[in-house]
Amino acid sequence: MKRIKKIFLGFVIFFYFPSCDFLKQKEDVLYLIQKQKLNFELSNKPTKIFFALDTECPLSKQYTKKIKSLSETYSKDIEFLIFFPGNHYSNEEVENFIKSNDININFFIDKDLIITKSLQATIVPESFIINSKSEIIYQGLIDNWVSELGRTRQYTNKNYLKDAIDLILQKKQPIIKKTNAIGCLIEQNLMSQKTSDSSEEALKIIYEKCASCHYKEGPAPFPLICYEDIAKRKKMIYHVISSNYMPPWPADPNFSKFLGEKTITENEKKIIQKWIKSEKSGKKNNKHEVIFESKKKTPDLIVPMETAYKINGNNKDQFLMMKFPFELEKDTFIQSIEFVPGNNQVVHHVNAHLISYDEKKSNIFSGERVVDTELFPDSICFKKLDLFNDDGTVPPLSRSVSNYLPGSVQGSYPNGIGVITATKKNVILVNDFHYGPSNIQTIDSSYFKIYFSAKPPTRKLEEITLGTLGLKENYHSADTTFYCTQGISPKLIIKPNEILKCTTRAKIKKDISLLTLNPHMHLLGKSFKSYAITEENDTIPLIKIDDWNFRWQYFYTFEKMLKIPKNSEIIVEAVFDNTKKNLDNPFDPPQLVSEKIDWNGKGSMKTSDEMLQFIITYLPYKKNDEKISLKP
Repeated sequence: MKRIKKIFLGFVIFFYFPSCDFLKQKEDVLYLIQKQKLNFELSNKPTKIFFALDTECPLSKQYTKKIKSLSETYSKDIEFLIFFPGNHYSNEEVENFIKSNDININFFIDKDLIITKSLQATIVPESFIINSKSEIIYQGLIDNWVSELGRTRQYTNKNYLKDAIDLILQKKQPIIKKTNAIGCLIEQNLMSQKTSDSSEEALKIIYEKCASCHYKEGPAPFPLICYEDIAKRKKMIYHVISSNYMPPWPADPNFSKFLGEKTITENEKKIIQKWIKSEKSGKKNNKHEVIFESKKKTPDLIVPMETAYKINGNNKDQFLMMKFPFELEKDTFIQSIEFVPGNNQVVHHVNAHLISYDEKKSNIFSGERVVDTELFPDSICFKKLDLFNDDGTVPPLSRSVSNYLPGSVQGSYPNGIGVITATKKNVILVNDFHYGPSNIQTIDSSYFKIYFSAKPPTRKLEEITLGTLGLKENYHSADTTFYCTQGISPKLIIKPNEILKCTTRAKIKKDISLLTLNPHMHLLGKSFKSYAITEENDTIPLIKIDDWNFRWQYFYTFEKMLKIPKNSEIIVEAVFDNTKKNLDNPFDPPQLVSEKIDWNGKGSMKTSDEMLQFIITYLPYKKNDEKISLKP
């Protein structure tokens, strides 16, 4: 045991006191090591690999499977160790993390940041290879699955840590000695517990701008609803707001205004930055309970999944079509349908429609409940789910009745707008159920809340799609409100190493009032812009997204209804990047990518294919519509 500790001391002394004499610092280091209270003995294996992890960091969780695999492969020759940097972890929290991820590796909490500072660790997850001479011979990323914070690749083609291990076992030095880790910043110290006016102001901004996602069991990886939450994440908060990574709001707020904009002003940013730099806090028990409007209501009906869906943990996006059947005693008016994710960490987005059947459908519960849309075209998915009428005809789909993205709030419409009439037999059809990449095997039990309406609709919402699977050239909608003047031009076929700009246009024959917009592209999307040109050649801005991110796609709701005069033309301009510079490119090297053409399978819904859609929700215009607020 003494010999083993001496080996370990060498590691620590080398890094923690790089400029000091070993003998002079030996007792001090021993004291610091003993404070770790390690409940295991280090082995005499000459090479050791440390992993810095965090129990709440999503990337730490995602990489546990890879760490476990590496350990199982190489543990004969190499010792694997995990440490959690900081004093804000409880023993129970760490033990639950290890147990839930089925990790059989020695671990400890680095409460005094001895190992953290010795290794100069600043980010989790991060890996470190230490040789028998106490030298760091590799430091950084495990692989290149993560391209930047919030973005992951569809493929992993560089395994930095594994490559380094293989060379070491061949008695060679790693070719790549350091890569820049990507993840959550390590907090070196917590803030004091003094109170100041600036702290209260900063906390209020964080609550208002962040807590809609950052609450317990919310879509964000950790809560930010009280002082303790914020204190242990202050460095990360400073970083993400300074880099404009958070709050996530793709649309340009200077181009058009929408409800629930997740933005902070430069002044608000400065208030938070100044407060964090000063290391002053708010009241320690300054809790702020976040209550969403939907949580204040009791739903009239809950429609769950038949069985929980299993996510296999292979780091791949999953696109599914699901049906949620339900029966009513009689025809019923529905005010709203709200999607509730069962597992916020894996559910990325959902788009749902309602099918209300008549006497043509005898059994709405037959067929499968979920189909992988990357394996089958829509027509086959419909057949597998048994969504067709008994005579083989296609039942009518409603407009989008429920849409979800992390942080989004279910919209509500005033004055009976948006009320839907449901028959006795109904199916909520999720034509686009997206689970984000996960390295962890887990389950999801999402469900829908349905709220009835005592009154019939006063005005019927209309929905139109421009672009892929939308209006075709010279096509008129049923009420002849819209007609397409141009399909996607040029065709959505993006050659390797090409940056392609496409447009689509539609004329409006009647005055309309816009309520919501939903731009949609896949991984090659680079930018999106839409506006309307009136007969008088005036420009009405609709939406502008300069830096497209596939993982953040909202249904944007205007603050008030937006009037678009008749004979105006809605124009969509989209840019696609099929070069190596696009970190989201699903292929390496770039390959030819094209659009989905129709539901019979010419093209597909694969993430690696491409789409250009613009979904518009509108009403035929009535006088003073533009004065009607759309706030819930």
